[in-house]
Amino acid sequence: MTGLLRTYGRTQTAILALLVAVWVIGLIVVPQVAMVDLSLWSKAPKGELSVRIDKLYNDASTLEFDIRAEKDPDKKLSFADKLKRLKEEIVALERDEKDPPKIYGLQNFTRMSAIQFRIFVKTFLYSALVTILA
Repeated sequence: MTGLLRTYGRTQTAILALLVAVWVIGLIVVPQVAMVDLSLWSKAPKGELSVRIDKLYNDASTLEFDIRAEKDPDKKLSFADKLKRLKEEIVALERDEKDPPKIYGLQNFTRMSAIQFRIFVKTFLYSALVTILA
């Protein structure tokens, strides 16, 4: 570094160091972090959410029928409150169904078949060998 400082001066050395840092961060560190992040999460299964949403819709339909049929204003108000809570729950569950939450863990690696696991191990070993040789 002192040779660079003597040859190019502080300003040009700082610019060169900044460019190298941007290159390393932008082309090596960020892609590696993104790849590790992608490998460690999966979306929650949404099959049971659909069944639960359907049941809530059925319950809401029944409550709407009960509200129309009920004569007592207090019971109507009670049914309306229940219906409002059901609709709020339906909205929340539909949001989760459309964009399920990410679940972090090693489940992506446990779902591998034998051939995928063998390829994963070979890739890891070859990359370690290349690193050692370099």
